[in-house]
Amino acid sequence: MQFKTRVILMALAVVTLFSSCQDENSPLIVENFYDSTDFQKNSEPAQSAISSYNTLMNALEKGRSGSVLTSAMLELQKNDGSFYLPSRIIGGFQPVLNKYIQYAVDNSGKTFIPGNLQNGGVLDGYLFTENGVEISSMIGKGLYGAIFYYQSAKILRTGMTKAELDMVLAYYGSNPSFPNCNTNIRVPNPDILAAGNVCKRDKNDGYGLYTAIKNEFLTIQATIAGGPGFVIEQKEAIEDLKILWEKANAATVISHIKEMINILSSDPTMTAETQATVLYNYSEAVGLLYGWKFLVNSDKLINDRDLKEIFTLLNMSESSSQGYKFVTSVESELPKLDKVINKLALIYGFSPADIDSFQTNWALVQGR
Repeated sequence: MQFKTRVILMALAVVTLFSSCQDENSPLIVENFYDSTDFQKNSEPAQSAISSYNTLMNALEKGRSGSVLTSAMLELQKNDGSFYLPSRIIGGFQPVLNKYIQYAVDNSGKTFIPGNLQNGGVLDGYLFTENGVEISSMIGKGLYGAIFYYQSAKILRTGMTKAELDMVLAYYGSNPSFPNCNTNIRVPNPDILAAGNVCKRDKNDGYGLYTAIKNEFLTIQATIAGGPGFVIEQKEAIEDLKILWEKANAATVISHIKEMINILSSDPTMTAETQATVLYNYSEAVGLLYGWKFLVNSDKLINDRDLKEIFTLLNMSESSSQGYKFVTSVESELPKLDKVINKLALIYGFSPADIDSFQTNWALVQGR
C-alpha cells in the first residue's frame, strides 16, 4: 500500500509544494506537531456528539448483558436536553438507526438461536436480531460514517479554519498528541472511534495508515497557517485525508471478514460461542460499510453500485438481512466472503500483503 510521503524532521519539515500564487522561495512549512491551543474549546461540538454516542452505546451494552431495554433507556438525548444526536446523523441512516433501536427493545431479555427466525436475543454476550445482526455493532459502527465522517466531510473544504480542523480531529477520534494507541492503560487520552481502529491496522513503522492520516492533518494545519497562497496544497491534503479515512474504514472491514473466514474454514461445527463471534464480526463489517452507504459520491471512493454488490454478497438488503446463514449454511456462504475482500481490494488498491497485515491488531501485538 503506497501513501504519499512527506519528510518530517525533528522540529519541522519544509515541503516544497509551490502553487501558482506562491513565490518559489516560499515553501509550505509543515510542523511535526499539532497545535493543541484551544483544541478542547474548538472541538466541543464534536465532543458533545461523542458523549451522546457513548450514552447510547452504554445503554445498548446493558442489552448485551441480558437486561431488558426500553425506548426510554435508548433516548438519543442528554438528560438536560442540550444535544439531540439525530440532528448530526446523515438523513438516510436515521431510519436505519430507528429500526435497530426498535430491534434492541424487541429482542432484549431473550435468547438468540441462529436460524430460529421467531426472535433475536442474547448469544454469548451479544444482542442479535432474529436475522443474525448484532445490534450494538450495526448501530455503533454505522454511526462512525453516518455521524463522525459525515460531519467531518461537511467541514473539510478549502478555506477552513484551524478551529474547524480541531473539530474534524475530534470526530476522527484522535487528539493533538496522535497517540497511535487505543487503550488508556498506556496513555491518558487514547485514540477512539475511527482512529482507534486505524491504530490497530498500523505497524507503527512510519508508513501505515495512521501515520499517513496524521501527516494530512499536519499538512492541512500548515496550509491554514500559511494562508490563501496554499489553497491548492490544502485542497489536495483534504482530499487525501478523506480517501485515507475511507481506506482505513475498509481495512477494518477486511479484518473482520478475514476473521470470519478463518473461523468458518477451521471450525465448521461451531459452538454457540463461535457462532456469536462469527456474527459479531459480520455485524461489525456490515455496520462499518453501512455508515458510508448514504454519503454523497463526492465524499467517498466506493460507489453505490459496488456497495450494493457487496451487501448482496453479505446477505444484507435495505429491508432485511440473512446474516445468520454464515453460521447455518457455511458451505454455500463461505465463498462469498473472499469475493467481498477481492472487491474491496480492487476498489481501494490493497495488495495481498496489505490484506494479510490487516488481520493483525498491531496495537495489541506491539503493546501500545
